[in-house]
Amino acid sequence: MNSEPEPTAPVSEPTRTLPKPRRSRWRIALQMALILLIFGGGVLTGGALTVKFIRHRMENFEEQSDTMVERLHWRITRKYDLNEEQSAQVKQALRKNLDDLIELRREFRPRLAAELGTIEEDIAVILDEPKRQEWRENFRSFCEITFPGVYQPNGAESTE
Repeated sequence: MNSEPEPTAPVSEPTRTLPKPRRSRWRIALQMALILLIFGGGVLTGGALTVKFIRHRMENFEEQSDTMVERLHWRITRKYDLNEEQSAQVKQALRKNLDDLIELRREFRPRLAAELGTIEEDIAVILDEPKRQEWRENFRSFCEITFPGVYQPNGAESTE
């Protein structure tokens, strides 16, 4: 039949696959620690800035009441598509009620400060001197974080 020899595939050596380079455990751990550090730093920074923003808003609530009324009025008017008359009524209601809230806050702050002072003193009496000083520092720090500007120890209560 055919006198030509059949072509044979060239004989090649079996292909050697190179082993995948292994990452060392310390390198993986370092990368994970770095990722966690960056992520944790972002969470902490975001949380701290949020708390600072909210505290600033709460401390300046009375000074910014006109701005707050305008913002609320604009949002309500836009969301509910109010006409001129409704818009004016909403603005008047917001102003009146916000003034009532400010007055309520002014009336309540001295009572809150007095209660905080009572808590501080009641617990301080129970503790011995080194623990009492630590208690006072921790409690005052708590009050400043939780109720900024409300509790001023030693009778120097807020005049807001």
